[in-house]
Amino acid sequence: MQKHYVELTPLGRMGEPEDVALPAAFLASDDSRWISGELILVAGGE
Repeated sequence: MQKHYVELTPLGRMGEPEDVALPAAFLASDDSRWISGELILVAGGE
């Protein structure tokens, strides 16, 4: 089942914690001060 889902992803691999770390760090920084109430998908380019 995992192989099937990996084949459906644009990057052809499972996500790793590091893939979410950069967007999470950005949202925790002052650079994101004007972002509120948004849904940010970290999905490898879907």
